[in-house]
Amino acid sequence: MKTRITKWLGVLLIGMTGCYDYSNFNNIAIDPFSPSFVFPVVKSKITFKELAEKSGANTLVEQHAGSNMYFLAFRDTIDIGLATNLFKTPTVTFNDNYGLPGGLIPPIFPVNTTIVLPTQTYNQTYNSIAGAELKQIDLSGGTLQVNLTNTFNHDFSGDITITSLKNASTNNPATIHFTLPRTGTSNNSISLNGYYLDLLDPPSTYNNIKYSLAATITSSGNPSLAGNIAIQLSMNSPTYQKITGKINYSFIHTNQPYSISIFNSTILAKQHLAKPKLSLNFINSFGIPSNVNFTRFDVENNLGTIVSVTNNGTTQPGDLLIGTPNLLKYATISKPVDTTKLKLDYSNSNIEDVFDIAPRTIGFGATFNIGDATANHNYFIRNDSKFQLLSEIEIPLLGWVVTNQIADTLANINWPDLQKSDILLGDSTKVTLKFKFSNELPLDMFLQAYFLNQVGVVVDSLYDTGSNWFIKSAPVTAATGESSGSTNAYSYIKMNKVKYDKISASQNMILLFKFKTGGADNTPPQNITILSTNSIAIDMSMEVSGTVKPKL
Repeated sequence: MKTRITKWLGVLLIGMTGCYDYSNFNNIAIDPFSPSFVFPVVKSKITFKELAEKSGANTLVEQHAGSNMYFLAFRDTIDIGLATNLFKTPTVTFNDNYGLPGGLIPPIFPVNTTIVLPTQTYNQTYNSIAGAELKQIDLSGGTLQVNLTNTFNHDFSGDITITSLKNASTNNPATIHFTLPRTGTSNNSISLNGYYLDLLDPPSTYNNIKYSLAATITSSGNPSLAGNIAIQLSMNSPTYQKITGKINYSFIHTNQPYSISIFNSTILAKQHLAKPKLSLNFINSFGIPSNVNFTRFDVENNLGTIVSVTNNGTTQPGDLLIGTPNLLKYATISKPVDTTKLKLDYSNSNIEDVFDIAPRTIGFGATFNIGDATANHNYFIRNDSKFQLLSEIEIPLLGWVVTNQIADTLANINWPDLQKSDILLGDSTKVTLKFKFSNELPLDMFLQAYFLNQVGVVVDSLYDTGSNWFIKSAPVTAATGESSGSTNAYSYIKMNKVKYDKISASQNMILLFKFKTGGADNTPPQNITILSTNSIAIDMSMEVSGTVKPKL
């Protein structure tokens, strides 16, 4: 566009001469002149809600019903203590022997003579969970393998009944018919899906697996009665839907951090945020009384400073206790899950003070305890039982900040290409970045920018001097801490061609922000409140001045 303008200027001057020898057209010359060009760069109006929500995917800026005050909400959901990780139904093998009862076989045992033998019963212990007294396991998979090996010189037939393994539809025990030739074997298997293990041998023997073998012997004519039937029962890779019984179990969750993303890039802070609150919703799908004991609760900022959260004052029901077990509601047959809500706030802890360090994470370590001291054997675990933890950190935008310094990086910046303009670039070229801020937020703000080369080394800064608090806070009403209007601020950053060449060659820029609340310099500092109506309007342009030599 600039080239087109200067050429038309040349034509206009020709028209004013009256007559001219066009063979000398190339001899026409126009003196260079020095205009200024202004490039609009940014025109934007943005609320604090939009600014804060850019800081992290789990960060929301919300309002309570009936309130015009913002609060920051950080939410996360995690699963802790999945039952299939904590409680296993392992593969197990039981071995027994079936022998002939004494006195049942006559001295003369003619060939093909049959005798029905008495049923023999076996009991084995299945300790799938250490210390537990299990009443029943509802199975969803795996196989039962039954191997019989006959070392007698006679044939056997009969049934092996796994009394403890019952069909979930009929409640009948699993029965396998077998035929065993002399010195032969029988191998059978069934799927465990659709069965349950009845592990109670009344009145009070738990973890018990019972099975029996009923057999008929057919004589081969061999006078020897030596031998036995070796019984091997194997439950291979059993999986469960539900375990019922008396179970006591504890596990330690060493560290669970949560990111507080608004402070992710804060590297220096002197601030106080009033009335923050941490809520933990424990959704418990274990059908067993449970509790959680927080052994550690702390926050950490970007400088590595760690501050512990502790209880203070008088705690009330529903308060989160640190160092003392917190009872959790648990599931029942009619209620698959139950929820316990625990909270930390300024009234029951020092959480208001620990946010003064601008933490980037808040984390805890805890011991989870499942079970109680009663003799109840009807508690249960499902294969999908777990502690689901819904956390919410709520920080009202109420408080004061003396200084909070935040660093952020902008990548792949596209600067205007002055080489393609009509300006004769030289030492006389001047570039000015012009900012106008219309600030309705009760925050004073300072900006500095550093420009990096391709290997990440700082090559220059936006301002040659230090701090410049050029964005002033909106007026603050002392009684409410709310802004009562807007404040305009202007900033002009002038640079020569050498400086512009340095920064425009950089595609990466680190922005360093500092802010403090209006009234932060008071003693004591004044709490401010950021409202949903607060916003900041930004106009930015770049002015370039230099010498232009028209092109004809």
